[in-house]
Amino acid sequence: MSLALESQWPVLDLQEWAGEIIARHTGAEAGWVSCGAGAGLSLAAAACIAGTDPVLTSTLPNAGGAAREIIIQRSHRQSYDRVFLLAGASIREIGYPDSDGIGGTYEWELEAAIGAETAAVAYSAHAEKSGISLKRICELAHAHDLPVIVDAADALPPVANLTRFIAEGADLVAFSGGKALGGPQTSGILAGRKHLIESVRMQALDMYVDPAAWTQRYGELPPHHGIGRVMKVGKEQIFGLVAALEQFANTDHDRICADYVEWLLKLRGAIGAGVVDRSSSYYPRLVLTTSNEGARTIATLLSRCEPPIIVRHHTLARGEVVICPESVDEIDRNHLVTCLQSALRLNSTEVH
Repeated sequence: MSLALESQWPVLDLQEWAGEIIARHTGAEAGWVSCGAGAGLSLAAAACIAGTDPVLTSTLPNAGGAAREIIIQRSHRQSYDRVFLLAGASIREIGYPDSDGIGGTYEWELEAAIGAETAAVAYSAHAEKSGISLKRICELAHAHDLPVIVDAADALPPVANLTRFIAEGADLVAFSGGKALGGPQTSGILAGRKHLIESVRMQALDMYVDPAAWTQRYGELPPHHGIGRVMKVGKEQIFGLVAALEQFANTDHDRICADYVEWLLKLRGAIGAGVVDRSSSYYPRLVLTTSNEGARTIATLLSRCEPPIIVRHHTLARGEVVICPESVDEIDRNHLVTCLQSALRLNSTEVH
């Protein structure tokens, strides 16, 4: 990334170079380096609504009379799917938020929801244990010539997930570049169909061009700047993302997991509490269980350490403090042990 600062490149050429590498690693027809997975999902929605139509590209998020509904299972909803709205899409929910596989979403509900206003069907990888499977979603959507967008922001590792969603039929897949992939925090991957990535290029590139100089590379007429212009990435993010992707794809993540399990077992012994859990994510976690009040107290005490230790807040309400080993450098492990021991001593509730 530092070397990227020393030279100049046309961003389009860099994106096409990166796109070829993304396509190779994901099995997609094309790829794009986005400004995080969220921006990738916004661009995906815009591509499904506008295609390469210069009029729609220039007027989004006002979609006019274009189809703009994105169908999503209610059990797959999350606050991040608001990024679809930024592109001018509207969200249509189907099913119920049941997560046990019974009474969640039925195929007939998807069939009934598809109509003239439908632009795409969305799927959240984090909720794939509930509702209709991705493979079946793709089969049903493609029968109506509709694309499927997958939010796979936190679906890595395993490495196999780089190709799995495309292999199961997804048309556009968004990954975070700054999570386990290890790339720049302001980067992401959007992989998918060539014609949809071409639309993404029109949405995101600098379109301040003289009409006489337009090469018709991505459409018969040059549009004005699309909504993706405010989501641009720099050459540093492109180079950094590509380097991280290449490294991630060639890393032995099973060995890393084994090392994490060994360390978490030592951590549990040092603090006298916790369970090493492999069920909720690819990487293991050390889960401390107490009351919700106790969990919040421990989290607060850890945040006051110097340097501070920040745990995920979404588990505190159910009385769980979760330690993620991939967020802790080896040099900081002793500091974590000391802070946890102190927090557990000061906390008045039982922890196990």
